[in-house]
Amino acid sequence: MQEPVVDVQLSNGSLAAATGDWLVVPIAEEPQLTGTLGELDGAVGETLGRLIEAGDLTGKLAETVSIHDVPGIEATRLMVVGVGKTDELTRAKLNQ
Repeated sequence: MQEPVVDVQLSNGSLAAATGDWLVVPIAEEPQLTGTLGELDGAVGETLGRLIEAGDLTGKLAETVSIHDVPGIEATRLMVVGVGKTDELTRAKLNQ
């Protein structure tokens, strides 16, 4: 049986323009939709803001929210991964 291939690409460009099956975006606890994250929220029709407001997206460590068929981005799907509080972020926590 062949192992699945995962091709990870890192970029500091526009998140909405990133191509692939998944766009995986880290988000801190008590998220602020500014800068690049704010641009992404605008591109996806303020979906992230609505999820935050509803309490469905908190940014807590290891929390994931997957969104399929997202208009406004080039990737097929969007996954937002919580990284917890920024002042407590460590490499070990990112590996969780």
